[in-house]
Amino acid sequence: MKRDLIAFIMSVGLIVVGIYVIMQSNLKEVNIKDNGELITLTTYQQVVGDVLQEALVRVGNFDELNVGLDEEVYDGMQIEIIRAKPIVINDGGLRSRLYVTTTSTVNDILEKRDIDLNDADEVSVLLTDFVEEGMEIGITRIGFEYETVTEQANLETQYVETDTLRLGVERVHQQGSPRIIERVLQHTYENGERVSTGEVQQNIVDAGTARIIHVGTFEPPTTASGHEILSTFTANMTAYYATCAGCTGRVACNGRDVTSNIFFPDSEFGNVRIIAADRSFPCGTIMEISGVGPAIVLDRGGKVVGNVVDLLMDSGARSFGRQNIETNVLRLGW
Repeated sequence: MKRDLIAFIMSVGLIVVGIYVIMQSNLKEVNIKDNGELITLTTYQQVVGDVLQEALVRVGNFDELNVGLDEEVYDGMQIEIIRAKPIVINDGGLRSRLYVTTTSTVNDILEKRDIDLNDADEVSVLLTDFVEEGMEIGITRIGFEYETVTEQANLETQYVETDTLRLGVERVHQQGSPRIIERVLQHTYENGERVSTGEVQQNIVDAGTARIIHVGTFEPPTTASGHEILSTFTANMTAYYATCAGCTGRVACNGRDVTSNIFFPDSEFGNVRIIAADRSFPCGTIMEISGVGPAIVLDRGGKVVGNVVDLLMDSGARSFGRQNIETNVLRLGW
């Protein structure tokens, strides 16, 4: 009887030892890394979900788990949980939207949400920044529009002095044309609203030409009496009578009877002598003849051509002969 009891006790001991050995063989050490915080747990649980429940670790719908909840647990298992973080994204000034994400960087969350950026777009944080809970990401959409405008600009007028014009006289030598400029403007928009405009390119379509005005510098010589000398030539002087052969006693220009008066009362030059001259000198032309004084062209003659000038005299015409005399033209015609 005693021997049977001892045998029973021994068998029970063996069973206990066996159970212990079995239990020890099912005991596993598991490391749970929860958002970077390490929890080490020794457990008999068989699946991941039970292990997390035993460790009082709850996994949210948006959290990221590196293993499945129904995956079998093994000794030394590493369970990593990345907690989802709420962030706000405002894209292009539209209403802000709340996102929950487990991505690590700003660039990752934008790619995951299919939010594309243009080269000019601006982001309120760096794309390489790590996502933090409650982070606000603002995206400013930058856009450009281009406009071409054409402008005309007159060149500065050029004044050129010339001695071909009398002093004080101005004459347009070249009308000129405007310079035509094509400007390319860039309008910059932020979130659809124009914020600035700037010129990015300029093309000269037509260089244009300046308006040129000639300014006279010529100061004509004057006589001792102050009358302006228009021109000077050497007159081949002769003389005649009003009653000469073939003469009518009247001058050709106005039919005036000059048989008794060799002077003519001119409104500008006073009493002047009467002469016949070539038709290149209009009637009323005033000449200043050396030794004679001012004379007016009132007559013509068949032999009075070129530089021949015939002086009306009341006596001494025959002895006057032919003389070369310097003569100034003071007025052309009336």
